[in-house]
Amino acid sequence: MIWHFATGFHPGPIEFKSFILGITELGMGFFWLIHSLIWANL
Repeated sequence: MIWHFATGFHPGPIEFKSFILGITELGMGFFWLIHSLIWANL
């Protein structure tokens, strides 16, 4: 997110939506990683 300010580039709705989707997918991937690790330890 810092590079947006560094380059002076202001993302539009499409870029912002893809950014949010990327964060969401990353969060879901992290969630499933933790979930599988917990189940492996049970």
